[in-house]
Amino acid sequence: MAGMAAPGTRGRGNMPVEGLEVEISEDRTTAYISYTPPEGGSDVGLDLNVVLADIESRFRIQGINHDLLQSLLDAYNSSGEIFEHVEIASTGKPMVPGKNAWLEWCIETEPQIEEDSQGRVDFYSFSALKNVNANQLIARVHPPEPGSDGLAVTGEPMPAVPVTDIAYAPGENVEYDETNHEFFSKIAGRVEVKGTVISVLRLFEVAGDVDFSVGNVQFDGLVKVRGNIKDNFNIAATDGVEVDGVIEGAHVKSNRNVVAMGGINLREKGSINCE
Repeated sequence: MAGMAAPGTRGRGNMPVEGLEVEISEDRTTAYISYTPPEGGSDVGLDLNVVLADIESRFRIQGINHDLLQSLLDAYNSSGEIFEHVEIASTGKPMVPGKNAWLEWCIETEPQIEEDSQGRVDFYSFSALKNVNANQLIARVHPPEPGSDGLAVTGEPMPAVPVTDIAYAPGENVEYDETNHEFFSKIAGRVEVKGTVISVLRLFEVAGDVDFSVGNVQFDGLVKVRGNIKDNFNIAATDGVEVDGVIEGAHVKSNRNVVAMGGINLREKGSINCE
């Protein structure tokens, strides 16, 4: 029967042991051994020293369990029992990746579309405005968390990938708490981010028309509209409303002046209220 001869002849010298394979785990910390006799091979046994030399020269595995390996070879040499995917070394240390610094928004940053009790969407109430109150928490910086280096079962170091930091800064009307890495608004207004600077402004500017892409606007400050205010939309601002275009059949309310450079055309559909 193949595999029942005296050990010590297969794979002598620097020749690899035919049929012997070693697999390394994906995280490179554990090694597994398999052996399948080659077809037509000579009927010889497996010697521990020869197998160890082959593993170390071809695969450079460290910390091999000699006793376990010897028992596998003895079982093969005595009864022809082959072995497959048996763990023979687990001396590696996994590399633990770190985490880059990141900014957590503590306010709603995506436009919200609300449904009524019947599940119908009120597109007029859609708003892209990010309003905050005075002393409200805006954002929090999570500092980077360095990873830890690992060691492969082959003895090779596995350095953790360097982590990156971020450098957000407080702008106008924003206070930064260095202890907790948090940004707070000093006033009620609109959050604006330019580059890495976070500010809160008492000015909300609409680049075009107030329509379904903007929704109704309620703002504690001045609202400037570069286009028109379309029918059926509502604008409420504490510090005035300035419109480059036309106020159509909309409802506009302010504690201060309402100015429409292009005119007012309510058509008995809208209203203007200056308190």
